[in-house]
Formats: sequence, C-alpha cells, structure tokens
Amino acid sequence: MKICILTAFAILAITSSVLATDEDKNQITKPTPVSTNQKQKFNKLEKAINSYIKTTDKNREKVPVELSKVPEKRNTKKERSIGFGFKGGVDFSKYNPYYDSKSRMGFIGGYFLDYKMGGFLSFQPELNYVAKVTQEDYLVYWTSPLGTHYGKDTSTNTYSYLEIPLLFKVRLKSSGPLGFNLFAGPSFAFLVNAKEHMTENSPDGTYYDFGTTNIINNLQVFDIGIVFGGEVEYKKLLFDIRYDMDLNGIDRGDSFSLGRKNRTFSLMAGYRIF
Repeated sequence: MKICILTAFAILAITSSVLATDEDKNQITKPTPVSTNQKQKFNKLEKAINSYIKTTDKNREKVPVELSKVPEKRNTKKERSIGFGFKGGVDFSKYNPYYDSKSRMGFIGGYFLDYKMGGFLSFQPELNYVAKVTQEDYLVYWTSPLGTHYGKDTSTNTYSYLEIPLLFKVRLKSSGPLGFNLFAGPSFAFLVNAKEHMTENSPDGTYYDFGTTNIINNLQVFDIGIVFGGEVEYKKLLFDIRYDMDLNGIDRGDSFSLGRKNRTFSLMAGYRIF
C-alpha cells in the first residue's frame, strides 16, 4: 500500500513538472501585446534611422563630385614690379619761336626701367642718346664796285646729348593686351658733341661748302628740360610720342646767338624685355 501511494505521488509530481515546463514555453514564445504609444515610438525611430541612412548614402555619392571641383593650385607669385626694355626712333628739332629755324631729322634711342608704384601710377627713368639737328638760314651781303651783292648762308647744327628723363607714367586704360599711358617729368641732359656745318649760295649761283666745325665750347654742357607725351602698349611692343622743351638754353653767355632753346618732337618704338 505504501508502495502504491509513493508511486502515485511520483507520477503526480512528474506530470505537474511537465505541465509547468509547457506553460513556461508558452509564456516565452507567446508575443507580448504592444501598446499604441509603443508602436508610434517604434515607427518614429524607424523613420529616423532610414532618413539617416539615406542622407549618409547621398553624401557618399557627392564626395567624388566635390573632390573633382577642388580648384587647381594657383600661382601665388606676385606680379613683377620692375620692367626693363629699350626704345629707338627719330626726332625733329628746332629752336624756340624767337629764332627762324628749320627742323631736321635726328636720332633718339636708349633704355628704360618701369617701376610700378601701385595702382595706375609708375615711375620710368630712362637713359637716351639724342641727336638734335637744326638748321638756320642767314641773309648775307657784301659790296663791290659793281654794287651790293646778296647771298644765303646755311648753318646746320647737330647737338649730341646723353639724356636722363625721369618720367611719371599714368596708365589710362587697358583692353586685353592693348594699353594707353600718359607720362611727364623733368629731363637732365649732358652735351657730348656739337658740330656746325656751313654752306653758302652766292648771288652768282656759286655754292660754297665751308666744312664742319666743332662748336661745343660755345654751348652749355648741362641742360634741363621737361618731357611729356603718350604711349601705346601692345603686349611687349611700345609706341611712344613725346615733346621735349629745353628750359635753360643751349648757348653760353658770350655766344652771339644768346637765348636759343631746343624744341624736340620724337617718335619711338620699343620692346619690353620683362
């Protein structure tokens, strides 16, 4: 009897344990009901995650495009502030209006520096060789038993100077490679040679050539003047037109033609080396 009771209790214990295990399994696998608020929070979180993923993907696609738009490294080297070049051309000189003279063609040529002072202003010192040629005609006469005879003497003077103009240049306008400039400034000249060539036409038609004489001892060695004009630039080519006014005169105090002053008109072309 005891054995039967013990056996019954054992069977009952085993059965209850099996039922408890099945119940636990059902509780674990059975989904827990979700409230409406939880569902809304979950949906918002899901949308935020999806939006972040899409934004990250778009940024990844833009990276190669942005890199391709990175500008190339620019040349930060400053523009050269000093230029150098040369000019050459012809000039036409005559004396101031108080003297009846004629202009004759001479030569002008030399070198220049162009220092940019900032903005549209620059300073341009030059060193030029200038040959100024002028001509004067004199009416001469002499008497003889046959009467008074008239003739004409012609004096052609060539003055050779080393000139140092100190010019201030204003850049007016630039259109692509084309530029326009105005300049003005003082000029200091040193006379290095001076010659006079005399000829005569006599009344009977005879022509006399008296040759060339050095007249540098009759002239001022140092001269001061004013230079002004304009310039056209095309790339590295230069075209210059200028007028030079002598201020202190070319003659020394004991010269017979005291008061002569040169007036020189020049045309030049040049090239800017850098």
